[in-house]
Amino acid sequence: MRAVQPDHINIASLGNLMPHLHWHIIPRYRTDPRWGGPIWPEEIEHRLTTADEDALKDVLRQMLAD
Repeated sequence: MRAVQPDHINIASLGNLMPHLHWHIIPRYRTDPRWGGPIWPEEIEHRLTTADEDALKDVLRQMLAD
């Protein structure tokens, strides 16, 4: 919550073919055109740029280290 300041968070816990725990933690924002809709649309409409993904990883690493 602190790292990305979402309006809501969806969490999916999966473990399909091999026994393991696999989480998706999806921050949701009211400005999202899919707000209130499914997490996984038929087509993925948006992905982070490489620079935004790297910046998010840095923020998360820092917060986990604190």
